[in-house]
Amino acid sequence: MNSAPLPATTSGLRQFSRDDGSISVFFAVFAIALLLAVGLVVDGGARIRAHQRVNAIAEEAARSGGQEVDIASAQSGEGVRLVRAQARAAATEHLRAAGIQGEVSILGDDRLVVRAEDSVEMIFLPLIGISSATVVGRGEARLLHRLSGD
Repeated sequence: MNSAPLPATTSGLRQFSRDDGSISVFFAVFAIALLLAVGLVVDGGARIRAHQRVNAIAEEAARSGGQEVDIASAQSGEGVRLVRAQARAAATEHLRAAGIQGEVSILGDDRLVVRAEDSVEMIFLPLIGISSATVVGRGEARLLHRLSGD
């Protein structure tokens, strides 16, 4: 090891070059950028999972409501149609049991549409002012009628 003394200025202090401390600034900027990237990955993944969950619940609710068929009209050959009040109640109950807000629409006699909405709390993104995100899902059930022998 060379133990040569540091160069001194007229005041007796070491003279710093222009690069001293530049790695610290680079590291600080890089660390912040890395933290934001991790936040986007973690919170983006949470948002995607929440979206998939809400879609699945909306589809389940639609299928649940779609089970409420007017049996008498189907058996008499009048056609397959929903019992509207029961279908709406079944789909709404499924949403409520899952803890999800939503709307149930019945279109015609054979189509039930569920729109579900939930929010997901962010973990890293509150650092930049985004504390939660809303996710919306949609499910649809349509009654199909098939004649025997087809």
